[in-house]
Amino acid sequence: MAVQLRTAEYLDALEAFDTHLRVEKGASPHTRRAYRGDVVSLLAGLEAAAGGEEDGLPLGEVESGNLREWVLGLTRGGASPATVARRTAAVRRFFAFCHRTGRIPADPALRLRSPKKPRRLPRVLQQDQADAVLSTAAEAAGSTGRTRPDHTAPDRTAPDRLAAPTAPAEDRTALAGEPAVPAGEQTALTGDRTARACAQHGPACREPGAGEPAALRARAEALRDAAIVELLYATGVRVSELVGIDRADVDGTARLITVRGKGGKVRRVPFGLPAEKALAAWTEHGRPVFVTASSADALFLGVRGGRMDVRQVRRVVHRATAAVPGSPELSPHGMRHSAATHMVENGADIRQVQEYLGHAALSSTQIYTHVSMGRLAEVYGRAHPRA
Repeated sequence: MAVQLRTAEYLDALEAFDTHLRVEKGASPHTRRAYRGDVVSLLAGLEAAAGGEEDGLPLGEVESGNLREWVLGLTRGGASPATVARRTAAVRRFFAFCHRTGRIPADPALRLRSPKKPRRLPRVLQQDQADAVLSTAAEAAGSTGRTRPDHTAPDRTAPDRLAAPTAPAEDRTALAGEPAVPAGEQTALTGDRTARACAQHGPACREPGAGEPAALRARAEALRDAAIVELLYATGVRVSELVGIDRADVDGTARLITVRGKGGKVRRVPFGLPAEKALAAWTEHGRPVFVTASSADALFLGVRGGRMDVRQVRRVVHRATAAVPGSPELSPHGMRHSAATHMVENGADIRQVQEYLGHAALSSTQIYTHVSMGRLAEVYGRAHPRA
């Protein structure tokens, strides 16, 4: 049940803070929701401490001792160090905003400290496991398989297969008068032939599993899933960035994608030949099967034609990693961790990896050096006779 604040001053400051995050900082709805929840946790505590008073303690009278007591209460209540650190960071930002905008005379959170959270190394795939995961996904899609891992230099002489996007759904009706395609041949349809099949089926083609052979839709889904795991590993993008990609964001000639990261920051990320082939197979042979009038230009579509969301991509990655015996079952962020770790292991400069991942601070990227060294220590412990 959501906490309802009753103090007018708190509500006004909270709304102004949310507007600041949205307009000035370009924060995503998810980030704003998280900050809001963390600040409400404190403000509700201040109201509760006021006892029978109608309003909570005025913001201008909040002292550092009140905030330290709140942090202590979180810890006593069983909150993890990571949760306490996150909520403390949100509260510091909130009071800094209130002080800067003249709502309070001094910032009581200026010296607020949270307990150090333990630094846990992320779970990642070994390089051979990553190749197995991607090869298995490619085989499930019926493709020719991967030619080489994405951390090698891409072949820039390969022809561009992403330059010509498939026809939008509204253009397909012009194909409706063409000869019907025999049912036995429909499983082999690709590109324009898939579009013709959709035009012939009419509205039924817009419903998942209706008017089309199940095998055609299953193959389209497999092509999509293979392209998703390839692109996640090839680019190291966040899952939120992946689901926001449009076809126009893909430069097949230069093998670059444009993604919008945290705070609305835009960056261009390269991808290799295996990802280029997987994307081409999906956009040419799979995407037309799912396209509807509401698909717009989204690169990755769900079976009902809408843009895929984060939960759907998470299920795709879970299935792909679980299909390879011995590999850890990862989330999309695990693929990002794996890509960065493998780049460091293969000699990439840490600042290049920082740019590749879109990290604002180098300290966020340095964890992959620790992962690489941790794995070296494991190998040393197993293999060296004097370990």
